[in-house]
Amino acid sequence: MINKKRIKIPTPRTGNFPQQKKYKKYWKLIMIKPILTEKTKDRLYGYLIKLDDMMGDGLHHEPDGKWIKKEYKDVMKALGIGPQLQRKDNTQVINKFMVGRIAAVQCLKCKGKLKQTRSGSTIGKCVDCGARYRLMKIKSKGG
Repeated sequence: MINKKRIKIPTPRTGNFPQQKKYKKYWKLIMIKPILTEKTKDRLYGYLIKLDDMMGDGLHHEPDGKWIKKEYKDVMKALGIGPQLQRKDNTQVINKFMVGRIAAVQCLKCKGKLKQTRSGSTIGKCVDCGARYRLMKIKSKGG
């Protein structure tokens, strides 16, 4: 029989993860693109199976079981599995709308011309005084 140590997986919710402020570079590295060894991957897959069993038993529906879903998502993200969400690119539509909107609207302070701050942005900035105005609102679907 092999003697195995139980090692907690360092995630933000297990509590043994380094402080975010103290180890800011390390934190960003782990959260954006984790560098996983084979040993760490095996541990994470084992933890994922454990969480999956807990969810199969319905423990994530209990009043204090909300952490199970969150941990499951974090481990899936760390392993690089699951849906990869891509943002919808609306820059062409926004830019066309903003051309007409900038021509129609003047600065409220100095009556100067407005200019779009950057491509895909819905904010116009006055060329003369630098005042910024939101010229278009985007409604979110899930909101």
